[in-house]
Order: sequence, then C-alpha cells, then structure tokens
Amino acid sequence: MLNFVARAFLYGKGVGNFEAEMEVNEARGRSLSNLQVWRKKGPVGKLHNVIVFIRITPQRREQFMNLFEIKDPDLLALLNLPPSSDTTPTEKNMVVRDNDTRWNSVYFMINRALERRPQIDNFTRYAETLEPDKRVPQENRLTEQDWLILTEIHNFLKPLYDLTIYMESRAPNAANGSL
Repeated sequence: MLNFVARAFLYGKGVGNFEAEMEVNEARGRSLSNLQVWRKKGPVGKLHNVIVFIRITPQRREQFMNLFEIKDPDLLALLNLPPSSDTTPTEKNMVVRDNDTRWNSVYFMINRALERRPQIDNFTRYAETLEPDKRVPQENRLTEQDWLILTEIHNFLKPLYDLTIYMESRAPNAANGSL
C-alpha cells in the first residue's frame, strides 16, 4: 500500500500510461521525448531532467564535481557556496538519479538534490557560459518555487520512506514484519 500511495502522489492518475510512454520512447531511442514526458511531471520531472543532464557525460559529471573543489573564499561567496570542509569531490557529492523500479529512488534523488542545491544551481549558471547545446534547457531550470515544492514533496515522502524501512525485515531486530 505504501508503494501505491507514493506512486500515486508522485505521478498522479495514469501512472501506468506514464511508464508505458517512457518504455516506448526508450525502445525507439527517443531520449528527448522522455525528457518532455518527465517535464510534464512538474518540479520532480524538471529535477529528473537536470540530473540526467549532469550525469549524462563524464565531462559534465566532472564539471559538477569540480564545484566541490573551490577553496577561494571570494569565489565561494560569488557562487553563493558556503565554506565547507567537505570540498573533496567524492561520489557522495554526486547527484542521485531516480530509477523506474522503486518510488523511493525519487525520494533519494530529491533528498540529495536538496543537500546539493547550491551546486545544482551553480552548475546551471556555469552551463550558461557554454555553447547553447551544452546548457541546461530553459524549460528544465529549477525556480525558487520548484525548490519549495520539492521540499514539500520530500517532507511528504519521508514518513513513507521511514515506515517502509521500519517494516522491512532488515530493520533493527527484524521484529516488525516484512513488506
């Protein structure tokens, strides 16, 4: 039931149609069509598209990770990044992409994105200095309102995620049953 509730909340009515459209586009090699389908899902879809954009090539992943190596306090202030001792780029700094298998991958994607919002915003601004085909498409850019909605979605999904973990047999003492 938790799965149904979370999927209905995230994708609304017709989640089966959404998934079928994605599968058809994948089978036909229409990745751009999938981006358009995701964009219809509001801020979650826009976030998905931004993360796909960042992770799609090794060069973009490297550019994103380079945002964690900035040591110059003036540049940190200019980019609106807080000084941090965690400036060594590691996989834990990379944004997480959701997958088609589990709704909680969307929760993980949003959770990491909220943690890495300054880097995502700065990556988007940095990409503006590149050639037009290497920029985050305007229609996928996350606005302040999008980030607020993503925060609310995260707040809604967190109890569902916590309950899922509580009910799993891997929970401490495995005494809560299994889903």
